[in-house]
Amino acid sequence: MFRRFSGITVQKEIRSVVMDGCLNMQKLLNTFSFILFKSLFFVYLGSNKLFKFGDMRKVVLLLIAIMTLFGCGDEVQFNTPALQANKNYQLWRATYFDAVLAENGRLTINAGNKIEKLDFMLPSLQERTYSLSGISESKVVFIDHENRSYSTANPQNPGDNLDSENGQVIITEFDGSTITGTFRFMAYSADGLHSVGFNEGVFYKIPVR
Repeated sequence: MFRRFSGITVQKEIRSVVMDGCLNMQKLLNTFSFILFKSLFFVYLGSNKLFKFGDMRKVVLLLIAIMTLFGCGDEVQFNTPALQANKNYQLWRATYFDAVLAENGRLTINAGNKIEKLDFMLPSLQERTYSLSGISESKVVFIDHENRSYSTANPQNPGDNLDSENGQVIITEFDGSTITGTFRFMAYSADGLHSVGFNEGVFYKIPVR
């Protein structure tokens, strides 16, 4: 039978992909192309007067060409040092970054762009998972364009239990001169009235000095 696709249905499917916080737009493009193909296909089945077979073939070839042109794999790949993540489901990239190893073994990663700053404070550069909370040795601080500071050491509500985990930083590789890893966290202002979330974060081949 002929299947109807309402504007609400299309919006829900696209919104679900956007909220996944993908670091590239290929999934959104693929979803849109798939929705369009399904819509045209069922219109064709319902009324072959609207579309001839040759027309449908052209549409399919066009969609394949678009997906091939823009498709670059589902995984984010880096060829040069980089640090990026999804900040509140929007892509955030650092334009500068470095890592400093102190004499006591503590590691600080400094990153940011023209208007915002992101700093990681870790007790070491060992390849392992570092938990972020109000009582952990590890901490992440973010300063936004309004100079408001957020920290993973702050609780969501003043007076809350400080041992609640707010995220993780994972160092997956230290090759002797650079570090690579992933991160995700929620950080709060000191009064708990403001928050910022980072997910699917990646730092790749950050030089350590």
